[in-house]
Amino acid sequence: MKSVFTTIRSLILINVFASCLLLTSRADNNASPGENLSYDTLKIFCSEGLNELVNIWTEEYSSLNPGFRFIASAPVEVNQMPPNSLFFITEGGAGMDYQDEGLRLVIGQSALVAVFNAQNPSAEAIMQQGITSEEISGLFSSKTRWVDIINGGHDADIKLFITGNKESEMLLKSFCRNDITDKPGGEAKKIADVIHAIGCDRDAIGFCMLQDIKKAGITANTGNIKLLPLDKNSNGRIDSFEDIYSDTESLTRGIWIGKYPKSLCRNICAIVPERYDDKSIDAFLLWIMNDGGKYLTVSGFSDLSRYARESNISILAGAKAGSVSSNEPSRSGLWAFLISLVALTGILLILIFGAKRKIRKITPSGVATNALPFNEQTVSVLKGIYFDKSHTWSFMEKDGKVRIGIDDFLQHVTGTLTKIKFREPGENVRRGEKIFTLIRNGKQIDIHSPVSGIIREKNISLGEDSAMINRSPFGDGWIYIIEPVNWEREIRFMFMSEKYKEWIKDEIVRLKEFLAAVLTPGRLAYSPLILQDGGELTDNVLADLEPEIWEDFQRNFIDKSV
Repeated sequence: MKSVFTTIRSLILINVFASCLLLTSRADNNASPGENLSYDTLKIFCSEGLNELVNIWTEEYSSLNPGFRFIASAPVEVNQMPPNSLFFITEGGAGMDYQDEGLRLVIGQSALVAVFNAQNPSAEAIMQQGITSEEISGLFSSKTRWVDIINGGHDADIKLFITGNKESEMLLKSFCRNDITDKPGGEAKKIADVIHAIGCDRDAIGFCMLQDIKKAGITANTGNIKLLPLDKNSNGRIDSFEDIYSDTESLTRGIWIGKYPKSLCRNICAIVPERYDDKSIDAFLLWIMNDGGKYLTVSGFSDLSRYARESNISILAGAKAGSVSSNEPSRSGLWAFLISLVALTGILLILIFGAKRKIRKITPSGVATNALPFNEQTVSVLKGIYFDKSHTWSFMEKDGKVRIGIDDFLQHVTGTLTKIKFREPGENVRRGEKIFTLIRNGKQIDIHSPVSGIIREKNISLGEDSAMINRSPFGDGWIYIIEPVNWEREIRFMFMSEKYKEWIKDEIVRLKEFLAAVLTPGRLAYSPLILQDGGELTDNVLADLEPEIWEDFQRNFIDKSV
């Protein structure tokens, strides 16, 4: 034991020495505001609508870094991307489809929103019910009256106004899936004219970019113009999770966590060619992530969430560490030696403690290498069974007994399970009671029973192989067989497959809200393990989070479902 501690102490001393050399070597490479560094001229390109934002960024950054030189130009085609250049684009714009061309960061978001006149006689009903995507599409295919889309609405023709720019038209056309230019009575105007027209016409609906609404000074529903709610799940009402239309700040947050239709949103991206050695690019982007983000909201765009910003900083830090200037061979050799030394130290530590602790491999960006997106398309749904809000399923066998298990959503959240805690056969259970416990490496959540009855059998195979639930949640991973006592009444509270699919979309949004709430400043290290670019969840999102977050998940997600 003494020799082990001696080895560890030696390794620590080696690492301290190596760290000092690393910091000394790094001192000349870090660009910070106020340093008069020698930069090459950076070529900056931006797509239509981003000119004002990019101008603000370059002016502010130049005032802090007098050595920063740049040339701003209109965008070019992908095959014309020059080296050491930086592109700011609106993703999906015409002629701006940059894919797999190098470093790509989502740095903000724009969205098309609908507004209406606050004096509309049906205003209260509009805010309570909202309008569906089908109803919006119908506005551009035939003449529509308010009474046609709002239950109890007044009988008057709806007049449409659209901001006359390519981005608005593209988003609206994509959302409606038809040509919006032939709508009788619809008018394309400049943003100021659209806002004026909506303010003067109580029966009008306007479609504007969110940044234009903010620039016009419309931040809350207290003036003559209100944000028009969209009924995302088409159930005829604005549910609590859809209630993001009280002000532009709430709407902006709702957009980032997925409460707003994706087809009405566009990511703002920074694109860097695959090979670049201009350190001013990383320095400029790091400044945007740290201090420049506030100018997104000043310009009317949606800023990044805290966890998305931290993820980008990790990516940039990885890219910066991985690029070595070709005119510094001696420093390159030093870095190679030091990195090898640190790597060797890490290997020795793993050999010492590897039997006691599993190591999760992380990429330079801070995201798990096996990280996959988790969304409603990822969740498997089996037809012919009942699904419950407790994230369980039930199926009545031919003998009248009910087999139950967990749904695919839950196993995607927890990751691979290591143990199941059962109640015993013969015990009585009631619907809504905690009936079993899912455990992963000591962290656990209790699951509520979907049915009332007597437990007749438990799946003893799960005692030896709990991960069978992850591999086959609807098959070999079943949990109990229960003799039901109130089956016909209790299935009224459950879903069949089609309604379950719609409900899962809401659960994905609710999960994002939960994760956004628990990511306190002290937990920012988990950010890259939770959300990917564009707000997509990472698969097995709870797997490596701390026990306290699992407890929060129990109280604020699982228990609130039933």
